Amino acid sequence: MPTALPNITKYARLENELKEKILTLPVGCKLSTVRDLMREYNVSMATVTRALRNLEQNGLISTHVGRGTFTCRPRIEPVTTVTQLLGVIIPRLDDQFFGRVVKAIEKRSIESGFNIVVRHLDEHPESVHAHFNNLIKYGVSGLIYTPNAAINRAEFDLYNREFLNHFHASGLSGVILDQEIDFSPFPCVCSSHRAGGELAARHLYSLGHRTLAMIDSYPCISTEKRWQAFSTYLGERMCWHERFLFPGAGHNPTVIRAVVQTLREHTPRITALFAA
Repeated sequence: MPTALPNITKYARLENELKEKILTLPVGCKLSTVRDLMREYNVSMATVTRALRNLEQNGLISTHVGRGTFTCRPRIEPVTTVTQLLGVIIPRLDDQFFGRVVKAIEKRSIESGFNIVVRHLDEHPESVHAHFNNLIKYGVSGLIYTPNAAINRAEFDLYNREFLNHFHASGLSGVILDQEIDFSPFPCVCSSHRAGGELAARHLYSLGHRTLAMIDSYPCISTEKRWQAFSTYLGERMCWHERFLFPGAGHNPTVIRAVVQTLREHTPRITALFAA
């Protein structure tokens, strides 16, 4: 049954009904004559003629004098625009934070006429150069970059200083995400780390904790700012607090549990942890 399309002109309704029918037929199938269509759809010759003319202009049918009208393949319009690409380099894909970030980037990119190409470092910061060169081959017009973790601050600076110099020399636009880098030539979008550190301290203090610790797996500007605010708030209230660094702990839940257990065994007085 043809789909009913009310409130449109007769020729447009006929055109839509014929189009639905044509798309179900094989290419080269002969259509009914104009007079047969007039009788079948109870419309005038002018209505049938106009509907067929539009269908032919859209490449769905072809008319041959003396032979009839036949179905065709729909015409494929040539691509006249080039879709812009945006590169994204993140530390991990198996992370709910970065998963949400990539989802938001993709949504906004599509709205702005971009497609994105995502690469993840997967705990191997040295692979950033290979990923970046690959993105350049794809023709990206910009890059959103989130640095990977490193065992210590010196290693973090080493990998990023070298990469950002290469990135800056490429002439591409860029944004650093999540990790503030003091020597970066690009703007950074990140959380308010100091506010977060103070909020964590304030919350734990309100629960009655007076012996607290912060743990993290690698030092960077972001975690340092969290610690500064965390320790300042607790120091002003004469609370015992300490920072513990566990290089290479990463984000593996099994490793983190072992780290927490070790800390509890060696420093049993701690009643609350702030984990970065």
